[in-house]
Amino acid sequence: MKVSEPTVIRAAGAVVWRRHGRGIDILVVHRPSRRDWSLPKGKVDPGESLPACAVREIAEETGYDVTLGMYLGIVSYRLPSGKKKEVTYYAATLVEDDAPYITARPHAHRAPASEIDDVQWLPIKEARRILTYSRDRRLLNSVADLLDQGALKTRTVIITRHARATKRTQWLRRGDGKEETRPITAHDGNSQSEALVPLLAAYGPTQVISSPWLRCIQTIEPYCQASGVPLKSKRYLTEAAHRKNARTAYRLLKKLLDHTASCTVLCTHRPVLPSLFDAIEPLCTSNTRGDLPRKDPWLKTAESIVISVAKPRGKMPRVMSIERVRPVNL
Repeated sequence: MKVSEPTVIRAAGAVVWRRHGRGIDILVVHRPSRRDWSLPKGKVDPGESLPACAVREIAEETGYDVTLGMYLGIVSYRLPSGKKKEVTYYAATLVEDDAPYITARPHAHRAPASEIDDVQWLPIKEARRILTYSRDRRLLNSVADLLDQGALKTRTVIITRHARATKRTQWLRRGDGKEETRPITAHDGNSQSEALVPLLAAYGPTQVISSPWLRCIQTIEPYCQASGVPLKSKRYLTEAAHRKNARTAYRLLKKLLDHTASCTVLCTHRPVLPSLFDAIEPLCTSNTRGDLPRKDPWLKTAESIVISVAKPRGKMPRVMSIERVRPVNL
């Protein structure tokens, strides 16, 4: 049976930046087959998430491992074939030495010289001049604006709903009857938790906090095992604690949004999510407030909401981007 080709070709990439003096340099690549200069990007592999695609393609095209930061949006255009291509872009920075989450990523093979024959770090002005496509230059202008606002450097907090769990009625009938021991399902739940590993690793979490209930622990444990990042549990993230006092989960996330310097994952339950979103909303800009989920079930199983927070000079923290991500085909 012939497999039909996708009507939309999806890809991912990033504006990779690093500090240089008082400004920043941007990473650009040259493709000899197209005779163009562009931002590093590439097509999504089957079963691959967009964040995982972005870090893999950048590693293959440039030889650099990066950590994703702010979600910059989707750039759409038509290919010569007439097909539509959608490229999801992120801001990204180089991975720090000895970052543990690198071990949780699949190995990336360097692209041959026939695909990429030159990689350069250039100041924004020079990168803008050399880039072939206006769409890349527009994206670079957006990054320059963020830099001027002091909002390009961000911290990331990821809220993850646990993977698909055994049905409550089934567990109460056949299990031990305790909500805290209800597990994820052997097939779908385990598949989702394993697929979360490269997705989360793209953002570089170095702190993982979970509800101590089994279905949350089982969801996030594969990432912790693959990366070596320790797993911390907080009872404030359980359904029972949230029913007693919803403000405890709210205060935990608010503290992270205001003060954490590392990328953090919170794994919790559907009923807890509204309180976490209440902590996010006051920090949202007019551009990001509408991106928060507004109705139950808030997030699907194993779905995450990725919050990028900046602290511009002399101002309160601000949520610069909100992205919803989920392992593919789950």
